Amino acid sequence: MKIKKIIISGFGKWSNVTFDSLSDFQIFAGPNEAGKSTMQAFILGIFFGFPNRGKFKNTYEPRNGSRYGGALTVQVDQQDYRIERYNRLHSELVVTNLQNGKSIEKAQDWLTQLFGPLDQDNYQELFSFNSDQLNQLRKLNQNDLNELFLHLGDPIRQKWWAYANQLDEAGDAVFAKAKTAKRPLNMALKNYQHLRLNQQNQQGERALYQRNQQEIESLKVRQKHLREQKAALASQLEQARISQRDQSLREEMMALKAELDQAPVKQIAVTDLQKAQQLNAKISNLSLQIEEVAKTDEDNVSQPERASWELFLLESDGYLKGLLAGSALLLLLALLNHWSGIGLVMFFVLAILAGVGLWHNRQNRQTVTEVSQPKDFLENLQKNKNQLGQELQDILWHYQVDDFPAFIRSYQQQVSREQKLQRYRDLQRQVSTASVAGDLNELQTRAAAVEEELEEKQSRIANLLAEQKQLARTDSALFEQQDLANHLFGIQNGTFDYLVNKLSASWIQQTLAGELEQGWARMIQQAQIYLARLTQNSYRQIFLEKGQLLVRNDAQLTFEPFELSRGTREQLYLAIRLAMIKTINLPESFPLLIDDAFVNFDPVRRQEVLSLLQEISQEEQILLWLLPSSKVPVGAINLEEK
Repeated sequence: MKIKKIIISGFGKWSNVTFDSLSDFQIFAGPNEAGKSTMQAFILGIFFGFPNRGKFKNTYEPRNGSRYGGALTVQVDQQDYRIERYNRLHSELVVTNLQNGKSIEKAQDWLTQLFGPLDQDNYQELFSFNSDQLNQLRKLNQNDLNELFLHLGDPIRQKWWAYANQLDEAGDAVFAKAKTAKRPLNMALKNYQHLRLNQQNQQGERALYQRNQQEIESLKVRQKHLREQKAALASQLEQARISQRDQSLREEMMALKAELDQAPVKQIAVTDLQKAQQLNAKISNLSLQIEEVAKTDEDNVSQPERASWELFLLESDGYLKGLLAGSALLLLLALLNHWSGIGLVMFFVLAILAGVGLWHNRQNRQTVTEVSQPKDFLENLQKNKNQLGQELQDILWHYQVDDFPAFIRSYQQQVSREQKLQRYRDLQRQVSTASVAGDLNELQTRAAAVEEELEEKQSRIANLLAEQKQLARTDSALFEQQDLANHLFGIQNGTFDYLVNKLSASWIQQTLAGELEQGWARMIQQAQIYLARLTQNSYRQIFLEKGQLLVRNDAQLTFEPFELSRGTREQLYLAIRLAMIKTINLPESFPLLIDDAFVNFDPVRRQEVLSLLQEISQEEQILLWLLPSSKVPVGAINLEEK
């Protein structure tokens, strides 16, 4: 893999900045606080996810409110991909193949497959280091320094070695070889020896106590067996009760089946039921209307009376019209002054009488008309009733019933049959098919006998325990016997824990040492080449001897790592780290991230390191962050200009 472009939207001090056309050996130069470590954290964040918030943990929130995150353009298998990750919480990951412009469907799976067994911690331990790690070399003691160099660049082996040390320390916490040690196992052994001496000096009778103890153990065994019998009998009793209950249910089933086997009732459709109910209601309503209309018709006048009344109205109508004509003549004479005011008064009286008579005549005519209408209305009601009655009768004939009440009874029988059928099915599900051996009374008798024996054994155990307690009070040796047994049990457990921890630690350490000698051959050869070059051939050989890492100089003198000078120790560390990266077997190569790792190197060693890194970058891309010097290498990116 090669990183070709870094695009930072917002991360720590960096906002909206792009580093393009990165080379295989790319140097970033900048003073302290220029953002060198922030860039390295950004790259790791794009690869493995941004950091979560925690106490004293830098989450690199953008300073100017820019969107959190950014992207890397990387080259994998001769194809360019853009890996984008935005937002610290619930981050959005997108991987795009820049050759075809298509996004990878499962971006996280693609990244996981790319990095294989490496997580962020493994990547940092293998492909990333800084000056802090070099400074820690001078703080380690002899053993820790040896272990660091032995397992440098192999995080899995480091974890196993740390686990072995934890087991070894756990064993030491239980027991120590010194006679004056006061570890738990040491103290338990001393107390046990003391109790054994006291027991040998004690005289007394312990036979009864021991017999009681044996009887208690025997009773407990019998008690356990009785409890198992009780549980089994309880299950059988439950099955017997279920069987007894099922018998009554079976009888009910037989009765229901006999009823259901009779000739089935013809099924009435719900739609026909509803229609019949509606028709019956309408017919009843029409019958009431017919009764009311018939009653109203009886209260009206008869037909002869109606004819005489109509003749009277015709005659009175002519009379009233003549009366109006006479009143009009009186008015004319009055106007011609033939008559005086008396004529006018008579005119108005006659006119009023004629008007009132005409109004009553008109009302009576309307009454005569209305009296003639109920006959037609009654005929229409009867016609509608007959029509609805025929529709209802068609439904009743379809279901072979004589009238509507019989139709309703037939439907009720249908509902009753369905309820019985449902009850029959429910009973089929409830009734158990299992058979129970033994009579219920017999099982109850056996259960009572078991319960009685249980109570007897429990009572006997209680009496024996009380007797044992009394014996223990009168004989201190019994206490010592129990105390001795407790100490022996503790010694056995402590010894087991001690041996497990110590033997496990020894086995892990021996296994790791064996694998180390087998797997380090190729890496050691490469590390020797790097160390000789970095030290100007002062140290040419690195080898293992009895699990100890040793270095030999040009004068054939052998040194342990802690005996080397600080500068040579750092060169040895760097040589092994670079050799591990070059020889490690991974499906993909990854960029090496180095941050201010050579601040303590003198100019000569610094230049030699840069030259070596430039050669290695022909196979592994190296991104190097350095403090600015008087001479910035060609192609370096000056972070102060960004």
